[in-house]
Amino acid sequence: MRSPRSVVLLALGAMSLLTSCAARLARFDEAGLAAHRAAAERERALVAVHRAQFDPYATVTYTSNEPLPAGTPLMSDPLGTNPTAWHLDEAARHEAHARAHATIAAGLQAFEASACASIPPVERGACPILPGALGVEEIDGGVRIRFRTGAEAARLAIRMRCHLAYARVVGGARAPACPLYVRGVDVALTPDARGIEVVGARPGIVAEIRKRIAELVH
Repeated sequence: MRSPRSVVLLALGAMSLLTSCAARLARFDEAGLAAHRAAAERERALVAVHRAQFDPYATVTYTSNEPLPAGTPLMSDPLGTNPTAWHLDEAARHEAHARAHATIAAGLQAFEASACASIPPVERGACPILPGALGVEEIDGGVRIRFRTGAEAARLAIRMRCHLAYARVVGGARAPACPLYVRGVDVALTPDARGIEVVGARPGIVAEIRKRIAELVH
């Protein structure tokens, strides 16, 4: 049986692991499908480690044999406590983190499958070019790209949304010069279906979109 001091040290170590995992959750949100899957596997491994260290038969009891002054509350614990029970709590926490990573990974995979249903996998990583664009105008939150026909706009919008999905899946690490690898970008057809709007959520993203789209069109 471990000493009370070693149990405390193990508990502190588990708290440290939990804190670092919370930090990794934020970082992996930008890293893509593979990183989320790897994180889920690491969390599941920690679940197994903690469950293996739980001993349902381990007990620590305390009974005072010293005479106590009158009125002192009785502090004995004749039934005992399990010093390994905290491992179950840590296992549950890591299991929750594993589920969160797995859910994000599944969502990314489903997003790419839906957005890229008509695009072969080998073509999804190529940054879309914009042939036939009549011009680019700045709009609130980004840019609007005009095309000659609605069919041309629709075809390129599909490719751009597919590439956007692909960028999120790979974590934006493979083609940093492409506008769709900027975190927080969205793509949509204009109401008249003859143009494409590329917008961002923050001023810094909007400026980057405008710069990169201009480079693609000209």
